[in-house]
Amino acid sequence: MGAAVIQLPLWRQVPLPAAPVAPAQRLPAIPVFVAGRANRRPDCHCEAFTVGRVTAECAGCGGPLALVHSRRIM
Repeated sequence: MGAAVIQLPLWRQVPLPAAPVAPAQRLPAIPVFVAGRANRRPDCHCEAFTVGRVTAECAGCGGPLALVHSRRIM
C-alpha cells in the first residue's frame, strides 16, 4: 500500500491578489524634489528648479518643493 495523496481545491493552491484600495482611502501624493530624478511641478509643469538646503523653488511659478534624498525613499 502506498501513501495517499490529497489534492487541494484549485482556489486553495493559487494565492489571491490583494484587494484594490478604494480611491477615498488613499492619501494625496505630496510633491517633493528628488535629486537625480526627473522632477516636475504639478501646477505649472516646469522642470527648472533653484535648489537650496531644505527646499527647491520652481523657476516658473516660484512654488517650493521639499527636498528628499533618494536613499530615504527606497
